[in-house]
Amino acid sequence: MCLAIDMMGHALHKPLLSEDSILKELKPINQEFIEASGSDPERLEVLLSHLAKRNHPLSKFSWGNENSLTQYTKCNNLNLRDLVWDFFIKHYRPENIVVVVQSQDTLDDLEDWATESYSMIESRDLTKSKLQSMRTNKEKRSNLSNPFSNGRFNRLFYVEGVDSQQNFIITWCLPTSKDQYVTDPISFWSALLNEEGKGSLIYTLRKQNLAINLQANLDKDDFEQNAFYSMFKIDIDLTEKGCKKINEIFHLVFDYIDEIRKIGAKQWYFDQLYRIELNTFNYQFTKTSIDYAMMVAKNFLTYSAIDHLLTGCNLFYNFDAKKFDNFFGELVLEKANFILMQDELLDDFEVHHEPWMDVKYQCVSLPSSWLNRSKNHKKDSSKLFHYPNENRFEVQRFELISSKIALSSSDRQMEHPELLISTSLLALWHQTDFKFSTHMAFINVHLFLPFQKNLAENHAMNLILSEYCSILCSEKFYDAYRARYSVTFESSPQGLIVSLKGFSEHLVDLALLVLRMMIDLRIETNRLKSIQNDLVQTLTDDVQDPETFCDQIISHCTIENYFTSMNLSKHVESMTKKKLIDYKNSMFADVSFEILVQGSY
Repeated sequence: MCLAIDMMGHALHKPLLSEDSILKELKPINQEFIEASGSDPERLEVLLSHLAKRNHPLSKFSWGNENSLTQYTKCNNLNLRDLVWDFFIKHYRPENIVVVVQSQDTLDDLEDWATESYSMIESRDLTKSKLQSMRTNKEKRSNLSNPFSNGRFNRLFYVEGVDSQQNFIITWCLPTSKDQYVTDPISFWSALLNEEGKGSLIYTLRKQNLAINLQANLDKDDFEQNAFYSMFKIDIDLTEKGCKKINEIFHLVFDYIDEIRKIGAKQWYFDQLYRIELNTFNYQFTKTSIDYAMMVAKNFLTYSAIDHLLTGCNLFYNFDAKKFDNFFGELVLEKANFILMQDELLDDFEVHHEPWMDVKYQCVSLPSSWLNRSKNHKKDSSKLFHYPNENRFEVQRFELISSKIALSSSDRQMEHPELLISTSLLALWHQTDFKFSTHMAFINVHLFLPFQKNLAENHAMNLILSEYCSILCSEKFYDAYRARYSVTFESSPQGLIVSLKGFSEHLVDLALLVLRMMIDLRIETNRLKSIQNDLVQTLTDDVQDPETFCDQIISHCTIENYFTSMNLSKHVESMTKKKLIDYKNSMFADVSFEILVQGSY
């Protein structure tokens, strides 16, 4: 450990930065850029940087590729090694460096080694960099709170995506909330906007067959949240119908925002989030040493209070209704930008190109019906949208059954799960957790199907059913997800696997509710069609990736009853509602179960 600390200290003190080693890094850097160019989220970030004001930090090209690192430097008679060295001198200074060391050595030894190795890093007598000056100067920071000039934001952008999935993304550029983590209004409203139960935004969009999923958040990275601004977004995965009904989706989104704004921030909902996040933090799985050290180092740079170095933004701290409502009051049309990402652009508008990743886009003014919605769109949404009910899956008891069993008990000698029930229809295995003694439990239910013919078609139907059940489960039991339970569905040619994980208290009840939901499943035509289209798009995107495509071909040749995305896509697309209902009814008429229960039971 001493040697590792010393090596890192010398690397930060006087790195070699030889020209050869720098040139060797160009290829992996360029490869990372190429891979990022095939990802729509990264392409959207680059587009937003392209739209920013030229003198704003956001406008900088933040990736780096062969063109920016070699051709640009040659054309401007610059030496790449000199640029890297200047960057190191300017930014790798003691005041910008946090060292976190975790080891089984004594604290005294670690402190001595770290002090000896890192005290040699010089405090350079340099003026603050332009960016540091902007961060610390309140007036300059205020001027940079809006990265976009008129005509480059608060518009409707049509963007050509690389994936087949079509998305409607609404982004608000707001004053920075990085120093408000103690109240954290963004996390409060994100939790509410991401609700999926009855009365939520995505529940209504799904009912009208306009969207499949919705995610509202602000990534806690430097791009979306920094010292200058915060970018809060709602990202909606559209159905085929939704792509043609953007106007309806727009009005539903702002109807929801208006309705929740009328209600305001509720103390009970905050308290519920506080308790759930506190339970999750207190009973989380142990992090690896490297993950733990990285988390603490990052928190040192972000949070000023020593009490928050370990908890960071994982917890809710203080309820402040005024700050919460003020933040939600910022989510207005005048501060929003709209991006419709789709396969093809429109024929009616000029096509623009972002230069680095060649993102093709069109920019138009917001429709007049959107701008005048306060006058022309008067609708009572109180019956459509509302706060969720109190969480029925919130954990109250945390006792461990394993702690009540004597160390000498024969039950503690079990190394493998014990078979409790064995019939032609059910095999139930159980194992109590004595090794890790966590408060988490696991239930895996494998539904074996009697059908052995048409395995490719069976797999496709299982794929559709698993996706259908997953969406339905998130609507019916979203409070379980919020309470940190998870339910996942996995399909295979032979059947379905339902995996449940969470605190011991409600897990069995949740498993029974999920199985009952599957038995009583009713297939809706519109939802089925949306799921089929989404699965076909996903399966099509899978084979676009060369590595995934090669893996599937190899598996198809070497594994019996393995079906590639291309095989499954055909069956998914041609599936009818009647065939799926008949399959589901036949499945539960003659299904066998194998169940494994593990945890503090």
